[in-house]
Amino acid sequence: VNPGRSEVCNGVDDNCVGGIDEGVQSTFFRDADGDTYGSTASGTTQACSAPSGYVSNNSDCNDGNASVRPGGTEVC
Repeated sequence: VNPGRSEVCNGVDDNCVGGIDEGVQSTFFRDADGDTYGSTASGTTQACSAPSGYVSNNSDCNDGNASVRPGGTEVC
């Protein structure tokens, strides 16, 4: 830990600027229906790895129904 060090995702203020893991976290999207596809509308969080209930994609068009998802079977 020192002022010239690069920040890494490890829960430590590696570069001594007063923040922990700043600039190196990823955005994760809440997967409200558990179908492994998230949605920006369902909520996001910044973290080093996906927390429980969150995924790295935001391609779900209906996060309230697990049957509606990318690659899902179209029914009439």
